[in-house]
Amino acid sequence: MKRRILLIPHYFYPDVASTAQIITELTEELQQDFDITVISAFPSYTGEIPEEYRKKFIVKEKYQDVEIYRVRVPELNKAKKINRIKGMVSYFIFSVVAIFMCGKQDIVFCMSQPPIVGGILGTIA
Repeated sequence: MKRRILLIPHYFYPDVASTAQIITELTEELQQDFDITVISAFPSYTGEIPEEYRKKFIVKEKYQDVEIYRVRVPELNKAKKINRIKGMVSYFIFSVVAIFMCGKQDIVFCMSQPPIVGGILGTIA
């Protein structure tokens, strides 16, 4: 039986952020040896949310053999600090819900900006 890994990056495929690309490549390599679950925000690096996500809170998807829980974040202008705070709070709240939805994991790996968000999510997971 494969060990289960939970990855919690803010961005994941198909987002264009460099962290999304790195984590996606990592999961592509690890999926042969591990059952991988990812919790990430809706594709939103550009500040816009694709239409198919706009009225949803958490969406469960697959990318190759990777199970993905995408969580709601607001569309926002990242230049304003208050918008960044709203985005972090939304990401945090829905990620906590997704942590409980994805079940028990053997390994948890978080990366987030600011780091405190990832640290708290990792502790909860």
